[in-house]
Amino acid sequence: MQSIVNSATSTVAEYTFGVIKRGIGYIIYVDSNVQDLKEQVGNLEDARGRVQHSVDRAIRNAEKIEADVLKWLSNVDKKLTENFEEKLKKDEEKAKKKCFFALCPNVKSRYQVSKKAVDEKHAISELLEQGKFDKVSYSPPIEGVVTKGYKAFESRTTTLKGIMEALKESSVRIVGIYGMAGVGKTTLAKEVSARVKEEHLFDEVAMSFVTDNPDIRKIQGEIADMLGLLYEKETVSGRAMELRERLKTDKRILIVLDDLWQKLDLEEVGISLEDEAAKGSSIAGCKILLTSRSLDVLRLMHAEKSFEVEILSKEESMILFVKTVGNISGGYERRANELVEKCEGLPVAILAIANTLKEKDLASWDDALLQLRRSNPSNIEGMQDNVYSTIELSYKWLRNEEAQSLFLICGLHPQSFDIPVFDLLQYSFGLDLLEGIYTLEEARKRIDALVHKLKASSLLLEGKGYEWVKMHDLIRDVSISIASINKGMWVIRMQII
Repeated sequence: MQSIVNSATSTVAEYTFGVIKRGIGYIIYVDSNVQDLKEQVGNLEDARGRVQHSVDRAIRNAEKIEADVLKWLSNVDKKLTENFEEKLKKDEEKAKKKCFFALCPNVKSRYQVSKKAVDEKHAISELLEQGKFDKVSYSPPIEGVVTKGYKAFESRTTTLKGIMEALKESSVRIVGIYGMAGVGKTTLAKEVSARVKEEHLFDEVAMSFVTDNPDIRKIQGEIADMLGLLYEKETVSGRAMELRERLKTDKRILIVLDDLWQKLDLEEVGISLEDEAAKGSSIAGCKILLTSRSLDVLRLMHAEKSFEVEILSKEESMILFVKTVGNISGGYERRANELVEKCEGLPVAILAIANTLKEKDLASWDDALLQLRRSNPSNIEGMQDNVYSTIELSYKWLRNEEAQSLFLICGLHPQSFDIPVFDLLQYSFGLDLLEGIYTLEEARKRIDALVHKLKASSLLLEGKGYEWVKMHDLIRDVSISIASINKGMWVIRMQII
């Protein structure tokens, strides 16, 4: 018992002595404590400057600043705005004041000033320790999916709604969008991408433009950029493994592959859907949105649901034209109606002509109309790249001489709006354009297959019935232009007429 009492007494004595010692130290070393605080304030200002320089450099490089760095800078700013210089000066003057008719130093004032300086120095020391950042910023995922010029036309709203509903279904992993060249598939895909993020259906969206000549490495790079993934491997197969691991996270990810022309090996890219169906959530894991001119390509990609993007109505076409070209009145209005009619509801053609004629005089408008009336849209500024070349590429990608010949025959037919399939059968069989075909029955089956191919490639449209097809006017113009290069096709045109 005595030992416990002695131990307790010793502990109390040590604590009391320590408090007294510190108190005396505050009184004795007031000047050095104040000077130490001044030095720490200077150190904090220097540290803040270094961090701010790194932050400024990161912002110039379009990087995002880490949250703890921003918080630290805010805390430092608050600390430095406490006007230490003025306060320290007042405190020093206060500490130098003497009591008892200036015969003794003011012990209380010295203690208070010194203790405050020590406390502030410790607080600043903590801030300095917290400000030792390895990195102040990070590279955010690239926001590559941006919708420009999208207008919620009625013809698009229904399709958009259908796509959104399909993406919510647990059994649907791949959704397709198809339609003719220039009808707005990419624009709709971008709008879907924006909507799913706004409605929190997916946590992340990545988009890659595949085109007619797929580059697996480029596709991997575009997806990685938007997901904030930095590849460590150099080979395509190595990057595929890294992407596959990235897509296995708990985040809901939508991958948009735009403008497919042929079947793409998703596994080679690094996109695996084998385990997605077992996750149970309505939109868990990774899903794919594809766009293509060909419905057959979407089928080869095993799209569970596909949606066609149709041409705009006459009213929608005029709204898009006026919105692009600006206000029209007088003679411009009549010409605008005919120009829009010639575009046949194809957004890329409407936009190409509207942007070309914006702020142009009536003579330019009349010249554009003349070119369209003469089926020569490639002579209109902006139409060559935006319309003609895209449709011509669809023709080249048929990669079947019989299908290409049938396409040109459709363009040379006297009437493009209602083309009887029987006429196509007669011309093709009579002109011996079908290889290895010797009877009309065989020819009919071959023509049906070729017509299906042209429809699937969005080069032909459904006619007024099963025995009829139709061709968009601008596609017909391109077809005629292609046929003009082939003199043999002009001979066929004369025979048809």
